[in-house]
Amino acid sequence: MKIRSKITSLLGKTINRRLFVYSDETSFFHEIENAGKKIFSLVISAFFVGVIGTFSVFLFISPTAFETSLLERENSLLREQISGLNVQVAELNQNINQLSLQGNQLRMLVDLPALDKSSQQAGTGGAVPLQTAKNGKGSDEGIIERVTQLRHQLDVQEQSFREIRDKFDYNKKFFASIPALKPMDGYYSPTGFGIRMHPVYGMYKTHVGLDIISNIGTPIYAAGDGVVEFAGRNNGGYGVMIEINHGFGYKTLYAHCSKILVKEGAKVKRGDLIAKSGKTGLVSGPHLHYEVTLRGVKQNPVDYFFDDIPPSTYNQTRRNQKAIF
Repeated sequence: MKIRSKITSLLGKTINRRLFVYSDETSFFHEIENAGKKIFSLVISAFFVGVIGTFSVFLFISPTAFETSLLERENSLLREQISGLNVQVAELNQNINQLSLQGNQLRMLVDLPALDKSSQQAGTGGAVPLQTAKNGKGSDEGIIERVTQLRHQLDVQEQSFREIRDKFDYNKKFFASIPALKPMDGYYSPTGFGIRMHPVYGMYKTHVGLDIISNIGTPIYAAGDGVVEFAGRNNGGYGVMIEINHGFGYKTLYAHCSKILVKEGAKVKRGDLIAKSGKTGLVSGPHLHYEVTLRGVKQNPVDYFFDDIPPSTYNQTRRNQKAIF
């Protein structure tokens, strides 16, 4: 209020002030009529000219400066964002490299060849840092390119882990099907497979199996997972016998049995009880004649026994593990 009063008083004094001009012709002072009002009008005119000028500068110059300032701020923010994305890309690259290393280790465990660097990169040429082009333009293309590279590399790892999973599932079935279990407790000769003296004919013949000697009624177990293809009496010297198809080219035969405990077409697991030993067929005493065939070729069964674990021990260990896990 005080400032406003002072301004009003000053304007009043200016308007009411009397001004005189000296004239050489009359050698006398003449008063200028309405001098205060004329000065006030001049001041007001100058004030409006200044306001209009200032407004014109703001109208025609300031928007350009404002847009320039805004663009600089956007560019600065974009650079910060791209810098942050570069850090994230570096972390993702490190994670993908670690994933590739673990994937190759798993591939070797399941018996698959390791992926080389070219395969891991999927033809992308490796990591390329994101860049900011001049005036902040062109960075979108760099981001899309790098993300595309990462996606391709992840696709390679995803495919690799699918192969690992499939191979692992295959191996589980394959290892379970291998006739690795000694099918019956009892004594056998490590040299029983091959050329030997036939106990009945009294002449040398090729023995394509392994004889495991034990009392009549001794339990006989499946050597591996499979399907019973034959269960009954053989017309030849094998007597009562069982033949199991394990898949993957493997078959096993159990001859001279006294009793069969499975039917044809039944699925069996390694260690399942399938028969009792006896002396049916052409034999000189009670025993189990056991054969292993791989793709039609007779194999030495001893080569497949896993540390010669007795079937009774194997089954007890399996039951204990099932109870724990």
